[in-house]
Amino acid sequence: MGIYPSTHKTLLERIRTGDEVSWQEFYDRYSPAVVNICSNSGFSESEGLDILQNVMLKIFRHDLVMKFDAERARFRTYFNQIVLSCISDFRKKKRQSDPEITGMEIPETPVPGEIEAVIQEEWKNQMLKEALDRLRNQVKPETFLAFQLTAIQGKSTKETAEFIQMDVNMVYVARSRCLARLRKIIDEISREDPELGLNWKPAE
Repeated sequence: MGIYPSTHKTLLERIRTGDEVSWQEFYDRYSPAVVNICSNSGFSESEGLDILQNVMLKIFRHDLVMKFDAERARFRTYFNQIVLSCISDFRKKKRQSDPEITGMEIPETPVPGEIEAVIQEEWKNQMLKEALDRLRNQVKPETFLAFQLTAIQGKSTKETAEFIQMDVNMVYVARSRCLARLRKIIDEISREDPELGLNWKPAE
């Protein structure tokens, strides 16, 4: 999944104000997560794309973003239930269309513990990317690049300094400042959703 210009909160707010461009951003942002969830849950690529289509159609056609109530549940919980519902519907339809398939091969309903664990992990990945997105928007491009090369890609400080033509000490400073700021961002996200268990460790 890529880096996006909006956090999920501001994205939902923009959709609710009628910003049609934000619907495309919503699709671009969350469709890879649904595909990954389906792949990690044992579905083929084509099956995952079918489920993705059903998820997005359910959200778009029924204005489910508009109906989402943040005071009643987190968007993560709401989104997860939509995905689980579409997975369950897909499996039921597949059983009905192929009588030779047994219930052992395709259960009528997904196993909540297994699939919800996959969804939880994928949501963590999404929130970590959002944290990095926030960080990217708060620092200079060269500062983020120095952090990205050392803390994410694991390149040495010397190698990074030579590559981006930055003083070695400045690379150290950029990495340190970005790490501190990223931890604060992750803490903010964790306070909003403590059950997610979000954490991140830099490359050595």
